[in-house]
Amino acid sequence: MSGGTTYSRSDGTDLLEDTWGAIKDRVDAGEILDPAHRSQYEAASKENQQRYDRLIANEKIPNDMGCARAPFSPAPADYPGAVDQSLGHQKPVVLNNTNKQSVANRLGISTIQLERELANFSGEVTLFELPEGTTIYRTIGLVVNEKSMGKGEITNKLLGQYFEVSSPDKYESIIEFYQKTAVKIEWNGDQYHVAYTIKKPVYALVGTAGMQHIGDGRVLPGGAGQYYIQGITEEHINEEVSLNNIIKTQFGKGRS
Repeated sequence: MSGGTTYSRSDGTDLLEDTWGAIKDRVDAGEILDPAHRSQYEAASKENQQRYDRLIANEKIPNDMGCARAPFSPAPADYPGAVDQSLGHQKPVVLNNTNKQSVANRLGISTIQLERELANFSGEVTLFELPEGTTIYRTIGLVVNEKSMGKGEITNKLLGQYFEVSSPDKYESIIEFYQKTAVKIEWNGDQYHVAYTIKKPVYALVGTAGMQHIGDGRVLPGGAGQYYIQGITEEHINEEVSLNNIIKTQFGKGRS
């Protein structure tokens, strides 16, 4: 999976001071971004800027949705789902469609970016055109308006590039969820998710999530199915991309 911001369930002691202050006031909240990211909003297309603005202006973020947390450095001993690196999914990636240039062209990306995305998989990866009726899932945290915070980036989007093959509610525990999806808690929340039904076929990389390093020889091992979909838009799905359509996960329900 690929990332955004950490979403905490803490009382704020693990958060960046400026972020926690914003969250307490229930205003737009974001982590301190690398300067290279601050111009992303301005560089986005007018259509994307308007979509982000619409989401923030017209939708109310649930009060119980997790908050943005500072990156872990170093990762704590009780990092959810962490195991020794030897237990991680780290099989060499084999692209089933062997012509990488053709695969990259189908996805609308460069071969260099294709190599970067393949590094998030383990074992066999296939380029597949997701047919009408396919359901894809994305576990999320806050959608924040970095523009008004002077940062210039929208984080943890309702639409992105990485999606889960199964609902987060299929896992027996939050530990199993983090282990198998290999979603770092610096990237996503676990309290809400969205489910979209494909109505217009779109190309995706389909395979197994590879392990993600968290430091000190520990990893989130991976192993769950995942999709990488570069070109998905609202035109490809039946549902409206809206906070009105978010679903509380079993983990969120347990803390409500």
